[in-house]
Amino acid sequence: MKNNKKYKLEEIGGMNSEVLIKEWFFDNMDEVFDFCNREEICDDNGVRFRNSYDEGGWIEWGEYKDYVVNEGLILIEL
Repeated sequence: MKNNKKYKLEEIGGMNSEVLIKEWFFDNMDEVFDFCNREEICDDNGVRFRNSYDEGGWIEWGEYKDYVVNEGLILIEL
């Protein structure tokens, strides 16, 4: 997968997802997928993120886009 975008994965919590618990930065989607496989990150249905990822699932917010991985993780395209 070739692109020049950077990504940030945020672990969030709190009653309204207002607390940033942890964040990781990646240079490309391949690094994101490798990290998610290594950490066994799944979507809310228990399916590995790489297998459930849908390129059309991004939400645009101005110049940024985000992707809800599961209830506690959001992937942001920088």
